[in-house]
Amino acid sequence: MAGKEDVLVRAAPLLKEIKDWRWFLRGQEAADDLGALRRHGRTGRPPGSPRCLERIENRPRRLLRRQKPGLKPEGDK
Repeated sequence: MAGKEDVLVRAAPLLKEIKDWRWFLRGQEAADDLGALRRHGRTGRPPGSPRCLERIENRPRRLLRRQKPGLKPEGDK
């Protein structure tokens, strides 16, 4: 974390919350988060609460949550 703003991150709030990023990223929380990101990477679905995913889906009108497996009925195209 270079402390610079960019399109995805506002640095100031993060720098206030976590003082030592090296320590934070070595912690168990980071390992748990990494495992969750890897699981979601395998499915291709983003992590997030059901409400968060619903809000994301409504923007591009694209389903992100897990759906029932198998072929869809003819009328659902």
